[in-house]
Amino acid sequence: SGGLLLGLAAAGVYIGLRLPAIDLVGLTPIAGTVISRVLGYIAFGALGGWAVNQLRVALDRYELIDEVDQDSGLGNRTSVLGALTRESNRARRYASPFSVVTTTFDDIGNDRRARAKLRELGTKVAMSIRAADHAAHIRTDTGHQIIVVLPETTEDGAETVEQNLEALVAGVVGREVKTEAITDSGGDDDPLTALRDRLTATR
Repeated sequence: SGGLLLGLAAAGVYIGLRLPAIDLVGLTPIAGTVISRVLGYIAFGALGGWAVNQLRVALDRYELIDEVDQDSGLGNRTSVLGALTRESNRARRYASPFSVVTTTFDDIGNDRRARAKLRELGTKVAMSIRAADHAAHIRTDTGHQIIVVLPETTEDGAETVEQNLEALVAGVVGREVKTEAITDSGGDDDPLTALRDRLTATR
């Protein structure tokens, strides 16, 4: 719509500039030129506006894809680092707890069956957590890691999620899994430093 309005404005300016010629010779001799120019300005504006809109949509999609793991549909390394930073800042500001549960398992391959398992795992993990929680899947040097960031969750709540996530992941991937729950209560010590460093170092 913005491009179309600019096209109409340009057409109006053009007609204004051509008014002396129209008064001098009349509209009929130059009607074809005027009409073609007016239509050209409108078409150019509309096309330009459409192109800008398509670019904006593409950039929005790219920004979204940049934080989504294509294997599982969960968040990726970038997204979970952002979630950790947000929740750490919130914990320090309001002295409120938050927890992180990690689950690791060995590599399951990269064939069609393995990709189907990862997609199934991502769907089930996403359905098992709260809307406020953030789950991510990361490929490591030896396998895979599922990380779930749990805002305003105490140690007891994290242990419950840990148990449920362990059973869920093992049931889908058919591998032995290792889980860990870490709770940050907003104090001076940051128990998530090691996890954050590992994520940053292998980005």
